[in-house]
Amino acid sequence: MAKEKSNKTYKELEDDLKKVLEKLSDENLPLDESRKYYLEGKDLIASMEKKIEELEKEVTNTIKEN
Repeated sequence: MAKEKSNKTYKELEDDLKKVLEKLSDENLPLDESRKYYLEGKDLIASMEKKIEELEKEVTNTIKEN
């Protein structure tokens, strides 16, 4: 079973986004599928941004503790 986006690492999200971008680069991709992949890509980018924010907080807290 695939991991939920929130449980994936940044690298896993990045890999998923690369796959979506590869699919979107297909000039023969039907419009409905293009829209689906576009929305999936937006969701992945939002998850990646959230992951970065979480990691920044962890690093900041670690620095403050030391």
